[in-house]
Amino acid sequence: MGNIVDLLREITAIQVRQARHANPLTGLPGNILINETLATYLAAEQGFAAAYVDLDNFKAFNDAYGYARGDHVIISLSRLLQAQVESAGGFIGHIGGDDFMMLLPLGHWENVCQQILRSFEVMAPGFYEEADRLQGGLHIENRQNMVTFYPLLASRLR
Repeated sequence: MGNIVDLLREITAIQVRQARHANPLTGLPGNILINETLATYLAAEQGFAAAYVDLDNFKAFNDAYGYARGDHVIISLSRLLQAQVESAGGFIGHIGGDDFMMLLPLGHWENVCQQILRSFEVMAPGFYEEADRLQGGLHIENRQNMVTFYPLLASRLR
């Protein structure tokens, strides 16, 4: 049995390590902790589901509305993912940008994924100005200098 000072020192070391490897925008575990957690799940030799999450049409949204509003979308998505995944006893990490990794218990993965998709579909229109929301997306110039229509943001799970 250790003393309280040793316990506090160990807790602090764990918190510093997690903070050092967290994504600065969302505070979620970043790539190093994602890889370590995935290795732990694989070593346990128990079934789990892994899902990669990203947003369709995010680049167009970011180009049209700017990085601050894009960051708001990413933070909102991260909170949604965190609430759903943690309530199911899973793990959520932020790879970067609009990319996330979920590790879920086999008994819950399908319900969690469907709930995320439904919830984000409800949230997405609120990120847009009314005119864009009414037309169902954005008309903006693409990289080939052609005006292109991009539908509203949608989450995609693979």
